[in-house]
Formats: sequence, C-alpha cells, structure tokens
Amino acid sequence: MYASSCSCLNFLSSSVIVCFRLIFCLLAVQPLIEIKQRMVVNETDRVVLTRQINSNPLANISWLHGTKMLKRQFFVKTTSFIIETAQCTDTMNFTLMASNIVQSNVTSRVELIVNCEYKATSSQQLEHNASKKKSLPKGVTFSNRTTLLKVFFMFFECCLSIFFMK
Repeated sequence: MYASSCSCLNFLSSSVIVCFRLIFCLLAVQPLIEIKQRMVVNETDRVVLTRQINSNPLANISWLHGTKMLKRQFFVKTTSFIIETAQCTDTMNFTLMASNIVQSNVTSRVELIVNCEYKATSSQQLEHNASKKKSLPKGVTFSNRTTLLKVFFMFFECCLSIFFMK
C-alpha cells in the first residue's frame, strides 16, 4: 500500500485542495494448483482428495475423469473431491482444472490408488475346493467344459483308487 499526493478540485469553491489517496496494487495471477503425492487408500476407505489453488482473482475449478465432469466449484481457494467408499474401480488419475481471467484450463493430475483384496468368484472357489478335496458339494453346476472335464477326471481317479484299494 502506497500513499501519494494528488490535486483534487473542490466543487463548492474555486480553491484547489491537496489530498492523499491510497493506491492498492492488485496483481492478477494465473491459477497455481498445489502438487501432492499420489494417494494410496484401502478398499472401503473414505477418500478426500484436497488441493489448494493460488490465484487472483479466485479460480473456477473442475474435477474430471477423462472428459467426464465430476464436480465444479466457483471462486475457490481450496477444493475437495470426496469418495465415500473407495472401490477397486476408483483407482485412476483425476484431472483438476482451474481457470480465472488471467489463464484458462490450468491442469494438474491427481492420482488415486485403491488397494484391493482378491475375491474369488464362486466358480473359482468351487474349482479350488474341488482340486483340494477331490469331492464336490451336492448340486454343484459348472459353467464351462474345462471345469466339467476336471471334475470327471477327479471322479474317475477317485473311483480307480477305491477299486484298487480293495
């Protein structure tokens, strides 16, 4: 803030009055997005991706996945994108885009990695159990021929071992 002198005209009389005015220097600045390391979370965690945006005037923000707009905010210094329950499919790179009158479309990558637990499908679990126990639960159906052949040969092997044990 600087003080400077100036001349002002007094409309009520013809005399010139000396006055002071304050000059504010407003510097317009393009958006600058805070850079952070990738975020690594576990499946089912609550995720809050947050970034600070330095700009003057304040920036308009867009959170994107590819070309899909996920969230938009106007005139902000801090932005957050929340995922209530992280899933494996949430592992991705988001794009954070900030714009103001100085610069449009300033972007930053926001990387999220979700640690996932391996979950065997029911047919994979049945195959695993069948290979371990050499017996199958009653009423089991199989979705492909390879699995059916495996079961047949396991049954055949079991019958042979019983036959030769007697």
